[in-house]
Amino acid sequence: MGAMCAICAHYSSAYCAQTRPAFSCDATSMSDQQVTYALRALREGAKVGVREMARRLGISPNSYTHYENPNRFKDPYLPMHWAERFADALEPDGVPRDAVLALAGVSDVPSEESLDARLSKLPADRRQRVLQYLADQEALHERENPARDADTKEAGQ
Repeated sequence: MGAMCAICAHYSSAYCAQTRPAFSCDATSMSDQQVTYALRALREGAKVGVREMARRLGISPNSYTHYENPNRFKDPYLPMHWAERFADALEPDGVPRDAVLALAGVSDVPSEESLDARLSKLPADRRQRVLQYLADQEALHERENPARDADTKEAGQ
């Protein structure tokens, strides 16, 4: 495939530019481009303003711009819970969810089989903590997105 795109994380920049020009970039790794700039590029590529993004997230514009300001946000990755919220906010505008989650350091979603294999290598107490964390996250997600989850469950039946 080629170099990793800082925004898409698992597509080469050339592929990204051809298939998703509004969301493409010319960086080859997250170290070449801070997460703040990548987040801004995704938001601007979707033609979503700062105020609208903040409204969708239920926070003030000043709170949101913290994540786009390299002088204020210096972490190499977004916190996963924020990346998920940003992905939810930008997905309706055509921003690929995986492109936003890549800003949290998630470059590929492992298959269930590989997750099971990885979990089986953990000591029993740590495996139980990971499984409990996943269950807690699922419950939190269901509480935060009840309408969308209900629609998903109905569609699957």
